[in-house]
Amino acid sequence: MLPAEYVATHVELGYASTVHTAQGLTADVMHGVVTGEETRQLLYTMLTRGRAENHLHVITDNLSDGREFELPGITEQLTAAEILARVLARDGASVSATSTRQQAATPEARLQDAATRYADVLAYATHVVLGADDDQAVQSGPLPWLSGIPTEVAEHPRWGPYLSARARLVEDLAGAVRERADETLPAWLDDYDDVLSMELRSDLAVWRAAQGITPDERSIAGQVPTDDRAAWHHRNLIRTINSRYDEAVHSWERRIVAYVGLADEHTLDLARELDRLKRQGRDPEQLLARAARRPFPSELPTAALRYRIRKMVAPPRRRPDPVGLEQSRPAPSSTAPGIGM
Repeated sequence: MLPAEYVATHVELGYASTVHTAQGLTADVMHGVVTGEETRQLLYTMLTRGRAENHLHVITDNLSDGREFELPGITEQLTAAEILARVLARDGASVSATSTRQQAATPEARLQDAATRYADVLAYATHVVLGADDDQAVQSGPLPWLSGIPTEVAEHPRWGPYLSARARLVEDLAGAVRERADETLPAWLDDYDDVLSMELRSDLAVWRAAQGITPDERSIAGQVPTDDRAAWHHRNLIRTINSRYDEAVHSWERRIVAYVGLADEHTLDLARELDRLKRQGRDPEQLLARAARRPFPSELPTAALRYRIRKMVAPPRRRPDPVGLEQSRPAPSSTAPGIGM
């Protein structure tokens, strides 16, 4: 039992609810529990229930006890930021069977499947015919990061014709993806028109399609693949794009790293923003110094730096007219002052 005086002073009435049952409800303050299994739609609903404040409590796996490693399903230690990133990447919107069928028939979806099948069959056929792995085939295949067909395998009566047909399918689909690059690349890539030539856009369209990179994956070339040849192509793509920026942008990259201590996927974007601010007559160095007065979080420090700078350069919000606001204020709501999820 809590003392009555403490309850009267420090305790506020609140109600616990699931996100589904809380849709349409609002409260003064919302405290939500995130397990990592939610979708972006559920997270949006959760974060829009509180009128004044919204707080998230993210559950992370605690692997401090060595015995927990033996439990099924516990394979990695995720941070709170990584859990939220996965939730944001999980789309729970309903998709009709017709849309699913249409999407599966696009050259982009078919290219990922065709490239995966070609690589798998090539590895198996090379092992069967040569007793070696496919990474010994150094010639280029139907895509720059795919191995070519070794001579002995190409001459094999069974595997040769099959793999040749698979390679032609990959090449044909890649050609179709190139022709549709302007239609299928995500709109946010238009921000890079200053460095992305038509050829680079086509290369990116083929790479993103073959790797299955979704449009809402905001890094240009996605995550670094585990396959050595694909990882090499990924590095080459990024290197080619970076080489098209002038020294001013690279100088800002170095300044950002000096402040946060590392380079990550947000460094280039922030450097480009600082370069634009400089051309607009602002003082990016002063903005960097002001943004760095507070310590950076251990996770996503460059993103935090970018957020702080954007807040400083954003135009001030107009305060609402208190009189007009009072006149248009709705009747008091019957919802609870606090809600927990």
